[in-house]
Amino acid sequence: MRLETSARPRRPPFPPKASPPAPNFAPDCRRSTRPGRASGGGSRPDELTAKYAKGADVFVTELELDTGRLIELKYGLPSWLYNYTIDTHHTPHYATGYLINEVNPRVGMVTHFPFEEDLVGEAIAGIREHWKGLFLWGAPDGVVVNVTKDAVWSRKAAIPESTGQNPPPFAQMLGEPLPDAFPVPQPRIPREEQQEQYTRDNEIDPRKYLPEDVYRDPLIKLDDPMTLDIKAMAGGAKKKKDK
Repeated sequence: MRLETSARPRRPPFPPKASPPAPNFAPDCRRSTRPGRASGGGSRPDELTAKYAKGADVFVTELELDTGRLIELKYGLPSWLYNYTIDTHHTPHYATGYLINEVNPRVGMVTHFPFEEDLVGEAIAGIREHWKGLFLWGAPDGVVVNVTKDAVWSRKAAIPESTGQNPPPFAQMLGEPLPDAFPVPQPRIPREEQQEQYTRDNEIDPRKYLPEDVYRDPLIKLDDPMTLDIKAMAGGAKKKKDK
């Protein structure tokens, strides 16, 4: 994604609903020198990002879908492992909308996102739970955003069609026949040892952005031991148990 500012648009943009203020050139939460942009990065949603990015022209943050069951059905990756990854290191789609709304930019934008057509609808639904303003996708790669004092608009580069994610070549990695279960290694350095408590204390409470009917307790610690069903992830049929 590239941000451009200019006195005159390169092509006529959609007119804004109201006359916006001049581009905000204040430093963003990442101390970027790019005028008017604040980026949240790939991390858990936190109060400091909302504070320091407040009022930016373009607020860019990440989005990871909190759809563990759908991912399990699509790729075979266990929902508990997917949820653990999201709950310890990423911003779920409801939190993305909440965070954009807290910043209240001229336009909210998402990057670092698995842009898959069958899941985009879920992403938009989560964002619109909180943010009703102008929104742009910063994915796939090659998106350019133009910012003037009168309008904000985006353009896309011409790139080849995107592809979906492919499961790892388990047969090459583990040999055949594939084992029924594969042990999941525990993190050698847990998150709690990698960052100070202050960082986690500033995470936004999930109850603030998750609707009541989809709320679940965050999964931030794995049971030991844990195993993966490699055959399910590889797309093979599960071995039927003897009755």
